[in-house]
Amino acid sequence: MSHETTALLNDSVLETAARPFDVDCKNLQDLGGNVNFVYACEKDAKPCILRLTHDSRRKLPDFQAEAHFVNYLAENGASVSRVIPARDGSLAVQAENGFSAVLFEKAPGRLLPFQDWTPEFYVAWGEMMGRFHALARTYTPDPQFKRNAWHEEEWLQVDTFIPATETLVLQKAHQLLNDLHRMPTSADSYGLVHNDLHARNFLMTDDGKLTAFDFDDCCYNWFAGDIANVLYYAVGRLSRPPGRGAGEREFMQHFLTYFLEGYRTQNEPDDSWWAVMPHFLKLRRVLLYVYYHKELDMANLSPEMAGVVERTRRDIEEDFPITSFCF
Repeated sequence: MSHETTALLNDSVLETAARPFDVDCKNLQDLGGNVNFVYACEKDAKPCILRLTHDSRRKLPDFQAEAHFVNYLAENGASVSRVIPARDGSLAVQAENGFSAVLFEKAPGRLLPFQDWTPEFYVAWGEMMGRFHALARTYTPDPQFKRNAWHEEEWLQVDTFIPATETLVLQKAHQLLNDLHRMPTSADSYGLVHNDLHARNFLMTDDGKLTAFDFDDCCYNWFAGDIANVLYYAVGRLSRPPGRGAGEREFMQHFLTYFLEGYRTQNEPDDSWWAVMPHFLKLRRVLLYVYYHKELDMANLSPEMAGVVERTRRDIEEDFPITSFCF
């Protein structure tokens, strides 16, 4: 978060965010967050998560649309952290100083470290995403609220955040975006998706059940693009930025085999998705490069992070493949 946004958050804001949900703001526990302010709390003696976001990032209708989708998934058997309505029935509320708040049930379980990833974990991950996509095919949004399409998201406003001096990066980004805009959309391949279902956005219980949260980036996108985001972060565990880790091709084959085994129990991918998978992987790389420029102090990066940013820039310019795996 920017210093300006952080400075706007105070006890009065927290009070106006918590009160409509009958949550005691004195017991909020700050959990941090990248672009949102996230707090652990309790409601009716049950653990919950209160999330605050400033309207410089998203507006109240965005959260209402997100919450409507999340609860639709929950009501139809998907494993997600359900949104808890406020006292007046609202799924999102306006707080002071331009903040909006949403209250979620706390997901049970724990994050699974990379060294504990197993084929059974990949199957469960794929099954979870497949369920989301199957339900997205029949989802009807609340007519009052609608989430953005993928290209409307702030992270893809490349000319706003990438310096104009980086002409080759901008050229490559625009070429990629133009290619994707020409792709067909249908209910079988395109809908409202999580858009960020990496392994830190769900928890796993001891019996292997996964529960997803953080639908803050949900948008209308191709299902193949949603899968690509998972693949980008999964293979990125081997190197950062991805594409250079030892055994990454073999890992991608192993991961996809089991992930798709789970995915196919809920939704059947079309063969045409694999031809465009490299495009979606490149899109995630561009998005992250925009994120670096928007959210990081580029003049004061750590040597490690400076190397990641520089390598990502060169990878975009050179069309370096995210993986050598042949889809």
